[in-house]
Amino acid sequence: MISLYRVPEPDPPGNQAALDPEVSQQLWKITLHNFTPDPWEEPSPLAPFELVVMAHRPHFDAKVSPSTALPNFLHPSRAIYLIGPDSRTLESGDIPQPLQEVRRHNVHVPTDSLHPMWGHVVWALVYWDRLTKAGLSF
Repeated sequence: MISLYRVPEPDPPGNQAALDPEVSQQLWKITLHNFTPDPWEEPSPLAPFELVVMAHRPHFDAKVSPSTALPNFLHPSRAIYLIGPDSRTLESGDIPQPLQEVRRHNVHVPTDSLHPMWGHVVWALVYWDRLTKAGLSF
């Protein structure tokens, strides 16, 4: 089972958003249609789940635990993937309180750029990586 938690864009929408909110919503709609996670509703108990924090840079929260490059990451069987907002760097405070307690993995998508990836692109890469490592395909 895999779930997705998306960190919301800053309020008010559109002021700092990297994309127009309608464009972002349409891109997410298309991506989630093709790469559909299980619904995330603060599962109870959380113990069987592991949190995978996806960051666009390897140094996110390095003092908590080092980041693993996505190609080297072994996906947990029951994971909640946390994807940050498009308009700013992911921060430790973005992790919802109920998820602070579960085992956490910090993972990044290696690129040659210091610029962040769009959240919907990160989700598609993570989902595809998980499928291919499990030997599954569409």
